[in-house]
Amino acid sequence: MLNGIVTYPEAELLIAEGAQRYFDEESRVPYAVRDRDWISYDDSQSIREKALWVKKSGFAGVMTWNLNCDDWAGKSHGKKFELHNIIKDVLFDNETIDNTT
Repeated sequence: MLNGIVTYPEAELLIAEGAQRYFDEESRVPYAVRDRDWISYDDSQSIREKALWVKKSGFAGVMTWNLNCDDWAGKSHGKKFELHNIIKDVLFDNETIDNTT
């Protein structure tokens, strides 16, 4: 049973344990469903899209909810702080912006 806040590694574990992942095309975020549990969360796809939108829009930076909700140990995909590193890569390493959207 899930209780409130779910970290990125917990969301990845839920999916690994059989939850079905979906992606909401309008909101551009994933969600997962298992039995009576439903979670919405950010993953590498949604974080990259949000960071690209911030960069394209010319904003000065971003704010994240909680560093400890990222994969600080690198358990999900072997990358410590995977989501925050995506933000850094997009904002500071000149990741390509598609200006058509």
